[in-house]
Amino acid sequence: AAGAQRVLVGPAIRARGPRVRVVAGHDDHAHATF
Repeated sequence: AAGAQRVLVGPAIRARGPRVRVVAGHDDHAHATF
């Protein structure tokens, strides 16, 4: 999940911003795409 998280969260952070960090911290493997 750690490797996939970087790939998903990487471009997602630019699209959604800090919101992704909060969601990823709460459920990184389930909501990393958001």
